[in-house]
Amino acid sequence: MALPRLVKVAGLLLLAGGFVLSSAPNASGVSPVVYQWGFNSGKTHLAPSLVAGLPSGIVDIQGANWGGMALDTSGNVWAWGRNEHFELGDGNRHNSPDTAIHVKGPTQVVSIGEGDDFGAAVDSNGNLWVWGWNSDRQLCLPGVSRAATPMEITGMNAKAVSGGGRHLLILLANGTVDACGLNSSGQLGNGTSQNSSSPVPVRGLSNVVAVSAGNMFSGALESDGSVWMWGYDKWGQLGIGSTSNMRTPQRVALPAPATQLYVGGDYPNDGHVLVHLNDDEVMAWGNNGNGQLGIGTVGGISSTPVPVAVPVGTTFSLVVAGGADSFAVDSAGKLWAWGGRVGAGDLGDGTRDGDIALPKAIGLGFSLVSSTANEAVGFATGPMLSGRHRHHRN
Repeated sequence: MALPRLVKVAGLLLLAGGFVLSSAPNASGVSPVVYQWGFNSGKTHLAPSLVAGLPSGIVDIQGANWGGMALDTSGNVWAWGRNEHFELGDGNRHNSPDTAIHVKGPTQVVSIGEGDDFGAAVDSNGNLWVWGWNSDRQLCLPGVSRAATPMEITGMNAKAVSGGGRHLLILLANGTVDACGLNSSGQLGNGTSQNSSSPVPVRGLSNVVAVSAGNMFSGALESDGSVWMWGYDKWGQLGIGSTSNMRTPQRVALPAPATQLYVGGDYPNDGHVLVHLNDDEVMAWGNNGNGQLGIGTVGGISSTPVPVAVPVGTTFSLVVAGGADSFAVDSAGKLWAWGGRVGAGDLGDGTRDGDIALPKAIGLGFSLVSSTANEAVGFATGPMLSGRHRHHRN
């Protein structure tokens, strides 16, 4: 039975893909389950809605622009949502918006990742599994347009994986990073702008403990708490004080070592990043068009890190950058949200409000959250929304 690999960075336990394992209490004794909110397969879930079909013992989750993914204690992968490009990995193209199905093939999986209409996983032997859309060779496979079921790439010695818009980051066991797929903005980090159908080394990185990929840009967290960014920089999402694309990793100047990195979004207008520091401060940079930086204003960009306005008396233990939205879980298991596109219903607060400039409490009992361009998922004992009913609307 293979569990996700954990690494310890400045006192926090991280899943190898970059997610923090929260120690939020569960006073009710209720087993946590997976919820989703946002847009999925033509349906908008305005508030957290239960994902059916999952076994007990879920240990990792991933939001996806097409739905979501989950990993169980036996190392099996589950997926739900749109299936136009075989994103669900079951060999057919039937959507399954609210019920998870078993992804065929991979076993003993230790890391899962999603991208723009594709999925990826790493098993306990270090092999890479990929499925879904391969428009720009983001599956690290030449000569195929789609993979209807997961295809195995052996001999990778991989540890974790993270999918971006149309590229894939692969954290290797030796602490270096490989990448494949679209490279128009230097998001593969190998010093060129040439796409690659096979994994190429990202330059200059060592002792990496987590990777995170967004739309046409990428990030890595090293064991000393340093954060490195590369690729597309239109919104200042590289955090280095410019808006110029970078083809190799650049170090972000932070006031303290980082313990968690989350690069947001899969879509062209997505471009912000959140980091959690070892002094519990949270920093953000990039696009603030919808208030997703959480600094009290809506609009503009920040090309350098700025502090998120964490509510007084609250300590965030996990931070998540979506597309135009952001989320956090505090030390008591309360879920917070900010940003959001007006009318999209992507915050999960039961409304279609957006442009929320400061963190807003929207649920209780959460221990893990993941988000991307238009869908978020959470692992919780049961969301409790003040004045709202849990529901979804077509």
